[in-house]
Amino acid sequence: MKKLKIENALISVFNKDGLSELAEFLQNNKINILASDGTASHLMENKIEVTKISEYIDFPHVLGGRVKTLHPKIYAGVLADPANKEHRKDLEENDILPIQLVVINLYPFAKKMAEIKEVSDLIEFIDIGGVSLIRAGAKNYMNCMVITNPGDYEELMKVYSEEDGIPQDFLEKFSVKAFKYSSFYDSIISRTLEEKFKYSDDEYLSSPYKRVQKLRYGENPHQVAVLHKDNCYRGDSLFNYEQIQGKELSYNNILDIDIAIRVNNDFREPNCVVIKHNNPCGFAVGNADLNTFENAWEGDSISAFGSIIGFNYCIEKDIAEVLAKRFVEVIVCRDISDDARAILKKKKRLRVLVKKDKSLRIITGKEIREIKGGLLIQDEDSKIEMMDDLKLVTETKFDSGVLNDIFYGLKLIRYFKSNSIILVKNHQLIGAGFGQPNRVDCVKMSIEKAGDKIKSAVLISDAFFPFRDSIDLTGALKLSGIVQPGGSIRDKEVIEACDEFNIPMYITGIRHFRH
Repeated sequence: MKKLKIENALISVFNKDGLSELAEFLQNNKINILASDGTASHLMENKIEVTKISEYIDFPHVLGGRVKTLHPKIYAGVLADPANKEHRKDLEENDILPIQLVVINLYPFAKKMAEIKEVSDLIEFIDIGGVSLIRAGAKNYMNCMVITNPGDYEELMKVYSEEDGIPQDFLEKFSVKAFKYSSFYDSIISRTLEEKFKYSDDEYLSSPYKRVQKLRYGENPHQVAVLHKDNCYRGDSLFNYEQIQGKELSYNNILDIDIAIRVNNDFREPNCVVIKHNNPCGFAVGNADLNTFENAWEGDSISAFGSIIGFNYCIEKDIAEVLAKRFVEVIVCRDISDDARAILKKKKRLRVLVKKDKSLRIITGKEIREIKGGLLIQDEDSKIEMMDDLKLVTETKFDSGVLNDIFYGLKLIRYFKSNSIILVKNHQLIGAGFGQPNRVDCVKMSIEKAGDKIKSAVLISDAFFPFRDSIDLTGALKLSGIVQPGGSIRDKEVIEACDEFNIPMYITGIRHFRH
């Protein structure tokens, strides 16, 4: 099969890493180099023979550099098909060089958007000519190769030397990479301008995601998985944590770490959360100390085996000494003392992540879930109930001392699978039931988990009770109260059941399903 030979290369790059080596290779292979003025100056400083684009097209860079490569002689050279007689004629009559290689990378808009506040300054980093050249070359992939990543220069040089040209499969591969690169670049711009202009258009989805890691496998060993980063997100997340020890994170680890970070961020107070299979199985609010961790662990000490533990405070020596005696997969923390680090370092397989930028908080946005053939997009469930949202519907009244447990529970329940029931007492999660097809089973699970600690606990439900049967299960348990959204056609009989057992009930009108 015929291979593409390079006679003329066009280079216009912002990132000049590895460029001198590539240009020297091209020069040694007697390939003519055209370059934008800035790139040409860099190459000439490195003793590379080059023709400036402005000289080749006999037209200066104008508008302060906004127009450099936007010229028919450039685009005709990139888009020409030498097998087409009319194309060859046009090139000859207009003294246009056919261009078989385009080396392009774009203005660093993603970096600048975090540094520049004024839109009028930021738009100067929106690349026009570069993106157009990428698309032109990628369209004409059989006659022109586009390379956008300095990390690919070495592969290009190796293949060209070994194959004495560029084979078709290589051209196809880099055409795909080029279009994905330009799409990624445009998505960052559109997402950023949406934020700057305070206008959101949900007709099209912009996806500014870039792979940061190939994972060992997905949820199961036979599944391939990768980790991508949203390059427009600037809040707290997994990417704001440094892994200081332990094995590589797995797909499932990452899912659980994400929930731990979200829970830790939801509470200003010192808190610890234990995550197992993407649900909190233990949680406590308290002081930034060992006691808060122990309270979280005791919420479900059996399920805590092999868990992910999140701290929104510093791990000190005493906490590390206890953790070292237990089997934990991952620890995520705001900070860690030197003594604690030295203790945990002895557990070679234990993964420990420490927050880097302590000022970052979670920024709420959109949640995206894939279905076959499409995506579902919604706002994150960031609704936080306030006192005005609590409507007392029973004759029995609440003790004001349980209000903190109510509000802690209402925040926490958003992170359990649907049909969730949780029991909170003294700022501690003592029982949870979730993910079952019916709410009665979830109530039973939460009661069983709480055991003899259940007296005076607050029961919180993520959705309404369809029947009074759940209330009947709790009647003799001496709960401090029940909180639920309400909205069932049988709310009246549910409320009457609470009054029969002298259990106070608040209705919030706010549901927290998490399917």
